Amino acid sequence: MLKYVRFRFLAVVTVAMAMLLSRPAAMGDITYTLQFDPASSSQAQQVANSVAVATAFYNQHGSFNKHWNVYYNAGIPTAEANSDGYMGYGGSRNERVVFHEAAHTFGMGTTSAYANLIAGGVWGGQYGNQAQFDTYNDYGDGLHGDGHAIWPGGFNYDNEDGFIERIWHTRIMAGIRADMGILSFTREARNEL
Repeated sequence: MLKYVRFRFLAVVTVAMAMLLSRPAAMGDITYTLQFDPASSSQAQQVANSVAVATAFYNQHGSFNKHWNVYYNAGIPTAEANSDGYMGYGGSRNERVVFHEAAHTFGMGTTSAYANLIAGGVWGGQYGNQAQFDTYNDYGDGLHGDGHAIWPGGFNYDNEDGFIERIWHTRIMAGIRADMGILSFTREARNEL
């Protein structure tokens, strides 16, 4: 009888753990706070809408564990961000710009770990390079970049944006974060693409 009870207990615990681990999170792991009134202008509303779209996309297709403090200030020439989660928007407010600034909050061009992995214009990390080979495959030696951004996948220009490119960007961001020693991953079924 004792063996049966122990087996039944372990079976119940195993099933409970499987259910817990397979359950989608009730709330995404990228959160944000708007530090402005989106109703104050059409430009402020555009920032709020673009941030909402990028947040939903990252939360559906990746995991980055980040909180953004988002500001709108017409005096900011384009946009800016740092690895602490600050995002400021002024002259550039579209969705592609939010994806690019999000990359800065993830560490692209804003951390010493990033700087240590760029040498001679080529990314030195295994996971970011593998993501480039699996997606864009533009360069035989891996991701390229400088002290500010990587390419492809850094969303540096509007012509880089598109649905599949957003998936690829998310993969590359997860890869470069893994190379920098920051836990992240992409969520997608093998047959999604």
